[in-house]
Amino acid sequence: MTVRQLVPAISIVMLVCSTAFPATAAGLPPFGVFYYSDQCIDPEGGDSSGNFVRLTRAPQGDKIEFGWSGEGPLMSVGATNVRIGPNGPNGTSKIRFSIPPTPDTIYESKPHEYIGTISTSEVRLSGVEINPRLPRRVLGTKPKHCR
Repeated sequence: MTVRQLVPAISIVMLVCSTAFPATAAGLPPFGVFYYSDQCIDPEGGDSSGNFVRLTRAPQGDKIEFGWSGEGPLMSVGATNVRIGPNGPNGTSKIRFSIPPTPDTIYESKPHEYIGTISTSEVRLSGVEINPRLPRRVLGTKPKHCR
């Protein structure tokens, strides 16, 4: 078989394989640091507003730092009972974690539990006082101005 005959044959095989075996969404890797945030900066006062989730995945287990601000300074706390399910067919995993009671915050009276989904592009959570969708951001980038 000559090169001229081989190129169309390879192209046909690639086309058939790509339609027979569609790509699946990539799930959350088992190791790494993933930062999700909707935080913004007030252009007039310079105050931060919003929430963040920083997930660290390591062989020792998953850890989450949860942060928030609203009326006051940025605060954060380590989450407890962190559970992340296996990657699903659409690249998302179920996530669940608790925020322990934290003095002088909206979480001072009792633990709060967050439940939702997580992927390489966003976290979607249900819980107290939170935007349900936190897009993934590059760790260390400055938040944009609030609208």
